[in-house]
Amino acid sequence: MSRLAVTVLLYAGYAVTTSAGLLLVKYWLPAARLAWRSGDAWSRPTLSVGAGALLYMLSFALWLLIVERLPLSIAFPTAIGVSMIAIALGSVLVLSEGIGSGQIIGMLLILAGIALVARGPGAG
Repeated sequence: MSRLAVTVLLYAGYAVTTSAGLLLVKYWLPAARLAWRSGDAWSRPTLSVGAGALLYMLSFALWLLIVERLPLSIAFPTAIGVSMIAIALGSVLVLSEGIGSGQIIGMLLILAGIALVARGPGAG
């Protein structure tokens, strides 16, 4: 597998694990708090919050692999931009949050910025 393919897979894995982790925590945390107050530590909400935390930790492990492979000036803006878009789309699909035209335009600008940043130094 080529270096580019591995890098793309790492970014995809990072975006999926970080967004899925945050979405699980956001969705289940209110119910988990109620379960904790009633002493039910092994409820579905509690386990779901735990799964979200584990996914988020896995995203950090993937982040370390990305940082090892690329200059930080490329890795960081790309990872943050891809994650922002994944989380925004996940929030619409999973949490039924609304999204406006300004947010869509912003995401398109983020993608354009990622394309420019990923070209690296001296590409301008």
